[in-house]
Amino acid sequence: MNCWHCKTELIWGGDHDIDHEDESYSMITNLSCPNCGSDVDVYLPKEWEGNGREIVKIKYTCKHCKNTQYISEFLTNLFTTIMPSFTLSCYVCTNPITKKDIEEQNE
Repeated sequence: MNCWHCKTELIWGGDHDIDHEDESYSMITNLSCPNCGSDVDVYLPKEWEGNGREIVKIKYTCKHCKNTQYISEFLTNLFTTIMPSFTLSCYVCTNPITKKDIEEQNE
């Protein structure tokens, strides 16, 4: 996904479960632009899950800072197949997360 303002590839910052905090949305995905500094929040409507779809979250522990986070399977698939240049990074230390890192932890 590219930045609206400068068209640079956005960096994934994390997925956060907001199901208990919001009536309309179940998850927020944070993205940022490494070029112009823009931040993008993407909200997943609760009705999306209600149509027979399920959000699958993959547990990942950063090798650098040991922070545990959950990456949605949708983003993982997006980053590994559809958009191989899409960059994931730890939202605590910003260390890059590779496809190999995710696969190794989820075998």
